[in-house]
Order: sequence, then C-alpha cells, then structure tokens
Amino acid sequence: MILVILGGTCSGKTEFALSCEKYGFPRVITNTTRARRVDDKEDSYHFLTKEEFFEKVENGEMIEYAEYNGNYYGTSSDSLSKNCVVVLEPNGLRSLKNKIPDGVFSIYLWVSEEERLRRGLLRGDNPEIIKSRIEEDKVLFNDNLENEVSFVIRNLKREEYSEVIENNFEVLWTE
Repeated sequence: MILVILGGTCSGKTEFALSCEKYGFPRVITNTTRARRVDDKEDSYHFLTKEEFFEKVENGEMIEYAEYNGNYYGTSSDSLSKNCVVVLEPNGLRSLKNKIPDGVFSIYLWVSEEERLRRGLLRGDNPEIIKSRIEEDKVLFNDNLENEVSFVIRNLKREEYSEVIENNFEVLWTE
C-alpha cells in the first residue's frame, strides 16, 4: 500500500509522513525544483534544477509530477515500494491513482488558514509568501478534494500524530 499524505502549505504533511515511518512505512523522498529552505534537512527532498527535473521526466523516471506554488514536484518510479508514505499535492495523487488504482490510500490533512499562517511564521517563512501559498491552495485543495481522498483529518497537532495513526489506520499496518 502506498500511503499518500496531502495538505496545503504548512499543514504538517512532512511531519505526519515521518511519524508513519515507525509503523513500517518509509517516507519517499520526492524531487523538487524549489529552493532549499533554512530548515530543510538533507533528506527533505532531492533538490534539482528545472533542467535536471525535466530530464528525469523525459527519460520516464517520474511516476508522477506536478507544479505547485510555482515549483515542480515529482516522485521517481524507483523510489516507491510496496509499503511507503509519500507527500503529494492533489494532481500528483490523481496521477498516481491512475497508474496504481488499487494500491493507494490517501490522507488529507486539513488545517485552518490561520493555523497554517501561524506555523509558517514559526518556521521563519516570509509572511507574504505564506499568504500567497494559502491563496493558491484554495484552488488546489478545494471542497471536492475531500471526496477524492480515503480519509480527512482536521486541525491535527504534531503531538497527536502517533495516536491518530495508531487508532485509525491499523488496517494499513496489518496488510
């Protein structure tokens, strides 16, 4: 089972995915053309130039890719395993589900705009950039998305991740 985590900017996607690792779902490190942030770790992403990114696309090395907030994100075909967790945006989820229709379980982390702004400021992001991303997210993460995902979690705090995973997704860990 490929576990897909979705959510708008500053919704806790990466931290949630990291919490899934202790349940046997290693996090897939995806590719991006965005600039490295100050708080990015070495294994946050594979940071690529646009030329490097599209060379991988042209060579058929990406199982899915999409543009998000002016940057490109994509998942290398060889990075997916039977049980793994990957952070995607809605178009990436749709693309992956088209290619692997029965092997994807998706979780949408819905977090209020106010909380996402607060989180972005705490991590040192530019306030205007955060507000711009939140505006863009209104189109991408709309009400229809909740009908496309397997599960929606609202306003989850980091300290609640493990409890929510253990209490709601045991079926994933036992397959």
